[in-house]
Amino acid sequence: LGNWYLDDARSELATNPNAAIRDTNRVLRLDGANLDAYYVKAAAEARLGNAGAARSTLLAATREDPASFVTWTLLGDLEVRLRNFSQAKSFYARAHALDPLEPGLAGLAANPASALTGGG
Repeated sequence: LGNWYLDDARSELATNPNAAIRDTNRVLRLDGANLDAYYVKAAAEARLGNAGAARSTLLAATREDPASFVTWTLLGDLEVRLRNFSQAKSFYARAHALDPLEPGLAGLAANPASALTGGG
């Protein structure tokens, strides 16, 4: 059931972010540790212009799995879009520490603004 709701949320993300949030909330009620649901929910919140909610959702994901470098990277990406480069640097550094072999993270941790031009 959770997978069905998550697939539905992904398909709704671009055209109906509110419906995507409803569906991801259903997934999270069924499986509170589903990181993909957190990611889709945060994307929907960001699409609606609610960066604070997106940040809160991603931070909740870090509480579920603090070792997921993906979540920390997404937090960095969000902060870059908001031009909060200091905070982005911190999130990217955390992601890089968790996965030092991920090619782009060292560059993003050193210069988060490079994410704006794809030079991470």
